[in-house]
Amino acid sequence: MKDKFPTILAFGLLILLVIATWWASEYAKKSITVDTAVVKKNKPDAWTGNFKMITSDEKGNAINRLKGTRIDHFPQGDFYIIDNPNLIGQNIDTPRTIGTATKAQVLENGDLIILDGNAVVNRPATDKQPNIKIESDKLEIHTKTGIIETKTEVVVHHGESILKGVGMKFDNNTGLLNVMNNSGVEISPDDLNKGLPENKKRFKTELR
Repeated sequence: MKDKFPTILAFGLLILLVIATWWASEYAKKSITVDTAVVKKNKPDAWTGNFKMITSDEKGNAINRLKGTRIDHFPQGDFYIIDNPNLIGQNIDTPRTIGTATKAQVLENGDLIILDGNAVVNRPATDKQPNIKIESDKLEIHTKTGIIETKTEVVVHHGESILKGVGMKFDNNTGLLNVMNNSGVEISPDDLNKGLPENKKRFKTELR
């Protein structure tokens, strides 16, 4: 019997090892299931087709009108993705802007709207400044501050003038335009001399 004891002990340990391995495998499967459930939570929890969304200030004045062919809401991060967006900025304190793109993301309760894919923002001419058209792959619009910016390649049409670069910041409140890493500037004499001396100060380019 004593001679068989080591064999029995080894066999018992082997059984325990098999049981432990099975338990670890089952635990791992359950863990993977939980992780998958977490991933699924970031799928849209609400969506619709053609829609129109209006945001307003504390006084009830409309700030932005946003419409598109589809909108999806994602619970994780609380953001929206919009197909074929058309954004009209109509804050009474700033000039009107119109933005279009392939898609858009609405974040920070509407304070940040990112136009993605063939992004274009157009600001019709005002009494003080000609028409401004901004084209890029991606444009970030800060609705509260009136700032429009990008870190990607950009083409800006300012009246008859054209500015090209990588990176841009435009302040819709002041009309100041800052194009970084400019690769081409074509300033129209009409834009510089058209009645308003301050037009000469509205262009700013930087190399970074």
